[in-house]
Amino acid sequence: MAVSNAESRLVLATGNKSELSVGYCTLYGDTVGGLAVLGDVYKGDVYALARHANRERERIPQRTLEKPPSAELRPGQLDTDSLPDYRLLDDVLDGYVEQDRGAADLVAA
Repeated sequence: MAVSNAESRLVLATGNKSELSVGYCTLYGDTVGGLAVLGDVYKGDVYALARHANRERERIPQRTLEKPPSAELRPGQLDTDSLPDYRLLDDVLDGYVEQDRGAADLVAA
């Protein structure tokens, strides 16, 4: 932030909708920035956007797309240690946040 202020630049926050919805983001990492360009994009869609960006040439390293998601808060830590797989989590969040479905309705689905 200090560099961005000194150089009149904008820091982009990297947190996505899935992580932000469940509080799985770091205060001085994913939430820092003046604009959260992925703040309304579910984690699964972030990966889809990355694959789309790579359609003509590799802009995002393939290894980044293949490694399991991790906040890297400690060695060997994976997001799935404390969260469901993002495909399931994104579906639940979409039902709850976007479709205003309650817990009983989500469990029944």
